[in-house]
Amino acid sequence: MSEPGVSQSVARAGILLGCAIVGTLVWIFLASHTVENIDTESKTEIIYDLYEHQEDAAFIRNDDVLVDSIVQKRYSGRLFYNRVPKCGSRTVVETLFRLRDSLGFNMAWAEETYPYHLNSTQQEIFAEYFNNLNPSTVYNRHLHFIDLKKFNVTQPAYINVVRHPLDRTISQHYFTNNIENQTESFDDCMARDVTQGRCAPHLEDTHMLTQFFCGHDPICRTEDPAALSLAKSNIVEHYAVVGLTEDLPAFFTAAEHVLPAYFKGAPQIFKKFGEVYRKDTSTRKKGEASAHTRNILTERLSQDIQLYNWIKQRFYTTFSGLLEQVKIPVEII
Repeated sequence: MSEPGVSQSVARAGILLGCAIVGTLVWIFLASHTVENIDTESKTEIIYDLYEHQEDAAFIRNDDVLVDSIVQKRYSGRLFYNRVPKCGSRTVVETLFRLRDSLGFNMAWAEETYPYHLNSTQQEIFAEYFNNLNPSTVYNRHLHFIDLKKFNVTQPAYINVVRHPLDRTISQHYFTNNIENQTESFDDCMARDVTQGRCAPHLEDTHMLTQFFCGHDPICRTEDPAALSLAKSNIVEHYAVVGLTEDLPAFFTAAEHVLPAYFKGAPQIFKKFGEVYRKDTSTRKKGEASAHTRNILTERLSQDIQLYNWIKQRFYTTFSGLLEQVKIPVEII
């Protein structure tokens, strides 16, 4: 019978050897599956697999280095705000308009609202247009994330603001009501349209939020879990700040920190004009939804709600130190 100390040493050695073997195999796998050597479908599967086997906390480190390095990734100087509908984007854009002269940047935007999703030819045309913009430009448009590197365009920094999917969907319904001079409540619409397909006519499906960050990969138009994983990956890799509609002061504070060329002074502008923006942009005659309707919608919007909660946690964890310094309350749910 061996000594306890010897047995423990042997056990530790076995564990270390096993970890070394696993690590080597993972390194060989990744080295032989570079982005250049795999097709889109395989890349999506690899991203999904990596996210499935790592804690989300690995991507929401509370770390000053993380905050200060977010926009130092192939940043061309341009800023792309691919704004999600009904998430306070007019307030963000109005704030930028008030800052552009003093900070010396340009603003560009699409006259058309649709489409949110581009085919390959449309993406090429858009990439050429974007590449010709002045280097100090903020471009804003309702558009799914587009990976401009694939078109040999230097990737800009991205920003966005998101809203709880339940509130966004209900707001979209009443916004459309106002445009079309309709009065049907969201509850009545849901009761009439049991498939919930057209209660918010511009809601393409039940995972709109995911699509705006997932992008133009075919998987993004499905409810495959890989779409959610790709959306998270794009946020980590390409977005300087993704803030929350319900906490715009915190968003502007974070944006000023990581993108001072575009947002220096934004918190003060919002403090001065925020109430004016709210009155000008809020949906008139907006109703609420019953608990029954919200429960149904919660189930149908489960993927988007999962992404929203992840974004919220990541935002507050990443910028908690900064927000505490400027005495903006930090609330993590």
